[in-house]
Amino acid sequence: MVANHIWVNNITPLLGKLNAKPKYVTRGNGGYGFAELADLLISMR
Repeated sequence: MVANHIWVNNITPLLGKLNAKPKYVTRGNGGYGFAELADLLISMR
C-alpha cells in the first residue's frame, strides 16, 4: 500500500525500517518537498 505513495524527504532516515518503500521521495523537506511535488504535478498537466 505504501509503495504507491509520494513522501517528502523527511522520511529518508526511516526508509530502512519500512517494509514497503514509497514510489517517490522528494528532495526537499517539509513544505519545500510539498512545493516540489506540487510543481511536478503542475508540470505534468
